[in-house]
Amino acid sequence: MALLSKEFLNQYKDRPAHMTPLGLFTFYRTYARFLPQEGRRETWKETVARAVEYNIGLDIKHREKAGLPLPLMWLQQEARDLFDNIFNLRQFPSGRTLWVGGTAVSENYPMSNFNCSFTNIESWEDLSELFYLLMLGSGVGSELRHPLGVTLVGGLLLSQLLTLYTTPVVYVLLDRVRRSVLRLWARRPARRRGGQASDMAEAK
Repeated sequence: MALLSKEFLNQYKDRPAHMTPLGLFTFYRTYARFLPQEGRRETWKETVARAVEYNIGLDIKHREKAGLPLPLMWLQQEARDLFDNIFNLRQFPSGRTLWVGGTAVSENYPMSNFNCSFTNIESWEDLSELFYLLMLGSGVGSELRHPLGVTLVGGLLLSQLLTLYTTPVVYVLLDRVRRSVLRLWARRPARRRGGQASDMAEAK
């Protein structure tokens, strides 16, 4: 469901006249997605439209999931106002939203839109949330913390695997070896006594 109509978008040029060359360069370098079907990068108008559709779309998904009323006309007006403000550089979403919002990545991995993350550590469940956020990598310097999250979660999973599965299997195998050794050891005296008795019978 498109919130911004073609008629509305046709009122705007590809970018505002007061966008500076440096701002335009930064936009193309960082936020404009490549459009393979057209062989070019997005214009500022296309990027803003994508980000606005994504942001207001989050509100719609939340309302549908929570069973809340869906005021479509109000949401469309909200989208138009938000588009006008962002297009004219009066208001901005997070840079992460401009970059990834409305793409297949944001649909398949919603946490990719997190520009930063925060959680209170009050229970063991909060630690799992912390490790999850570390693995996803959000906020400034996330590329440095991402390997830490993978190492922590990977180490915990491996230790769980070793503790719950490998260790009991090793104990069972060792117990079977012990029983086999005891059975073999118990048979050795019986064989000797049997051999002595047969020798005596042959002597008689």
